[in-house]
Amino acid sequence: MKKLFIAALIVLAAAGSSFAADVAKVSRQMKNNFEILFPRATNVEWAEAPQFLSATFTVDDEEMTAFFAKDGDLIGTTQKMELSQLPAKGLKKIKKTYPTFTITEALEFTSGEQSKYYVMVADSNRKQILEVSAFGDVSVFKGKIK
Repeated sequence: MKKLFIAALIVLAAAGSSFAADVAKVSRQMKNNFEILFPRATNVEWAEAPQFLSATFTVDDEEMTAFFAKDGDLIGTTQKMELSQLPAKGLKKIKKTYPTFTITEALEFTSGEQSKYYVMVADSNRKQILEVSAFGDVSVFKGKIK
């Protein structure tokens, strides 16, 4: 269940397909938590999905998205990353396993002290999300995009 929930977050972050949230509906606790965690955030835009709210914002010229449970607790954050920041072993495996695919985006998802990397690849017929561990292991993520 947790993996499916994270899949939803990753797919939404990649697709940018959640709905704009009425800022008045964002709880005071959630706004306070956000401001404490990200005091230098600018250009904040809130969005709502059935199980969470997200805030997309900029810190030091880097775009990030923070995901919050409805009770205001931080679930995790995503931010785009350069392919060169991926573990070299993982990038090599992706290129070998998916030679006809183009890497369209790479994201780092951080929750608590743990980070995972997600790479979106596509060819003319398919799109797929791959999960890359810190050790460079690559697996097909269940959040398949059709």
